[in-house]
Amino acid sequence: MRAAQVARDDTGKVRVSIGLGTQPLRCCTLKPNVGQFPVSARIWPAHTPEKSQELSFRVDTGAAYTVVPRTILDAIGCLPSTKRTVVLPDGREEIWDLTYIIMALGGEEAPTPCLMGPSNGLTLLGAVTLEQFGLGVDPLHRRLIPVRAPIA
Repeated sequence: MRAAQVARDDTGKVRVSIGLGTQPLRCCTLKPNVGQFPVSARIWPAHTPEKSQELSFRVDTGAAYTVVPRTILDAIGCLPSTKRTVVLPDGREEIWDLTYIIMALGGEEAPTPCLMGPSNGLTLLGAVTLEQFGLGVDPLHRRLIPVRAPIA
């Protein structure tokens, strides 16, 4: 039976060893945040484009929804419209407010759901928004790319 061990080495890299007993059969180094990189987008509440704000978003292939700190959303006049249960990286669950924003990204504008995150939290561009804009992630070149929209 193979056992897997995950550990950080002295440089902070994550190393995965797969082996039998103490003899590793295979070892690899994982790049941290492989699916994460920054992109710029402009956001505003519906019907008030004069309140738009340009933000740097971290593209996160593991995030379902786009997340913006609540202080930013409050400042431009976004109001919560519903709630969502979110699972944090440490496994804890919390209930966060969700609002709808207009986003300008890649030459297009579209409404998208947005979680109202903690004031000191990250600004994340999630999978739902990427799909709405017809965009995918090229993790090797750390950029957004157009994707075809499957119908079935």
